[in-house]
Amino acid sequence: SVWKVVSAWCWSSYIVQPLELLFIVPLMLLAGMKAQLDATTGFWWVAWQVAWQMVLHDAIFYHCHRLLHTRAFYRWHKDHHSVVGSYALAAEYASDAESFLGHNLPVFVPAMLLSLLGDCVSFAAFLSWISVRLIHSYAIHSGYELPWLVGALMMQSSGADAHHENP
Repeated sequence: SVWKVVSAWCWSSYIVQPLELLFIVPLMLLAGMKAQLDATTGFWWVAWQVAWQMVLHDAIFYHCHRLLHTRAFYRWHKDHHSVVGSYALAAEYASDAESFLGHNLPVFVPAMLLSLLGDCVSFAAFLSWISVRLIHSYAIHSGYELPWLVGALMMQSSGADAHHENP
């Protein structure tokens, strides 16, 4: 039901994810992420970092998601597939374990990897990346085909619908 999805989204967004951030953000800062916004963070530099985070996220998310479809991990992913119909918040409907493994890890690891490799991801680039990722995720679970969407070369709504029909 929609109420079940909304209440799970509230739990995840307001309780679980802030607790995860208390653990993950210090790791990102240790990896070298720039916590401040400064004049050297220009538009093209942010765009470059967002593009790299998108590519790395796509690879990491694919493998984490495949792992969630294995017999050992599917019990944490089956809630997401229980959603009937297409609506945006279904993108975030997941158990706490899936939220960490399937949603948050693929978002944070690219920024940490780039920072460890010396590309010091800025806070502006990281927030921009999270915004792009959430918009894309909500859009593909919305049931609408949006050709203008950033990442239109990636999965569209029909792909998410087909995926949910075949757990």
